[in-house]
Amino acid sequence: MSEISGTDAAVGEYFLGDRPEVIQRVPEWAKSVLDVGCGAGLLGKKLKERGVSRVTGIELNPEAAQLATRHLDAVYTGDAASIPLDFAPGEFDTIIFADVLEHLVNPGGLLVRLRPYLAPHGVIVTSIPNVRYFGMLHHLVEGHWTYADSGILDRTHLRFFTIREMVNMLTAAGFRLTDVYENLNQQYYERQPTSYPAEFTNARLRITGLSDFEFRDLFVFQYILVAALP
Repeated sequence: MSEISGTDAAVGEYFLGDRPEVIQRVPEWAKSVLDVGCGAGLLGKKLKERGVSRVTGIELNPEAAQLATRHLDAVYTGDAASIPLDFAPGEFDTIIFADVLEHLVNPGGLLVRLRPYLAPHGVIVTSIPNVRYFGMLHHLVEGHWTYADSGILDRTHLRFFTIREMVNMLTAAGFRLTDVYENLNQQYYERQPTSYPAEFTNARLRITGLSDFEFRDLFVFQYILVAALP
């Protein structure tokens, strides 16, 4: 992207995503947004270009947080689970957790902590990797659980979720699921069965008796969930 400078690149690609698939889930009427784990602020920059009046960020990495101050209206530097916050109740129309919750020791606790700052009509937008993705199951069958610099087994991930556990976490934190979206491996369309219950095979991995949802879920490497207050 041309808007990324050499200074930006110094913090690494991890902090430079503008996440269009997440931005699409932020309601058009949202005027005040909190971006938790805002990185260098490019997601928030895109939201402001779209018409969001105020974007506030929280970022643990101080170098990325400093870059984010160029684009966002306010940036809090530190651990979102513990840093002092002076937000007003109901201040934000939308709170974004884009690839954040899986990095936390207690992700549900952070959801509970920030819930009072969501407006009664507002939503949270979360993106979370799916540990039931077929690539992960294949590695397990072969005896591997090897961390990497990115992906589902990003070496900084502390928690792992199936879609059921994602929903359970949101519900336990006092939210109501409203929409679910998928980042889907396109192999799904090539391998989709003609009838159900279905069978899935991949090298030595074989799963039988799959429903339509269970089969499709194997090809989802990340879910984007939108939730509201009850």
